[in-house]
Amino acid sequence: MPDVLIRDLTTDTIDSLKAQAERNGRSLQAELKRIIESATPMAPDQVRAMFAEWHKRLGTSAAGDAAADIRADRER
Repeated sequence: MPDVLIRDLTTDTIDSLKAQAERNGRSLQAELKRIIESATPMAPDQVRAMFAEWHKRLGTSAAGDAAADIRADRER
């Protein structure tokens, strides 16, 4: 896996990142990796796979009928 070098970060920035990592129970490297990965947009096929997994875990269909759900709520 390739490495990344970020130059010229201030001591305040590093201290802030270290404190954030400690609050989250991670190493500085793990915290920086999480920050960078969360800032990277997902490819459309990754988004579809993520939603499919959520639907599988939640037991819902990928595309529900909202009108039918509203009717059922009104009938209660």
